[in-house]
Amino acid sequence: MSDPPHLAALQKAEALADAGSFAQALPTCDRVLAEDPEDAAALTLKGRCLEGLGRPADALPCYKLARLYLPSYAPVRYNLARALDASGDPDGALAEYDECLRLDGSHFAARASRGALRAARGDEAGALADYDELVRRAPETGHPFLLRGGFHLTFKHHNAAYEDFKTAMRLSPQLKGDLDRLLRENAEPLPPSAEEPHGPF
Repeated sequence: MSDPPHLAALQKAEALADAGSFAQALPTCDRVLAEDPEDAAALTLKGRCLEGLGRPADALPCYKLARLYLPSYAPVRYNLARALDASGDPDGALAEYDECLRLDGSHFAARASRGALRAARGDEAGALADYDELVRRAPETGHPFLLRGGFHLTFKHHNAAYEDFKTAMRLSPQLKGDLDRLLRENAEPLPPSAEEPHGPF
């Protein structure tokens, strides 16, 4: 854990990172790490800043050290998984997503990311299991249905995709822009049942 002065400095740096000012946040991380090389919060934030600057491979050592110091903290495993995936190591990423979810089964982003990675690797059953679990855990919000619909669209399950998209729009109409973008990116037709006079959604 960070000591109070370091924590205060890192909170300010995190606010900069949240605003996209990664280059401005990075020196604070380095100052904290110069005084405490084992500060997992500083290592994690530095990794995030390096990723934000388009340097996921440089972020990896930061996340690996953070894992060494906080091996049972799910967000650390998630950050490492994401950086491994971005750096071209899907096997390593999948192992870290697995561990993150073992530590915290409710970690939405890790499950969604693992589902996407499984889908990209052709593991249709594994990906669907992740998206089904997202829906099971949050059936009152549209986002899990939107993600599962995207999975169905990728694998050309058009009717299932349409049903999920319809549910997503009913629960969270503010996601309409995300749905439109998803449909444009896939450029796939929806089933005839979706072709309504005023649009399917």
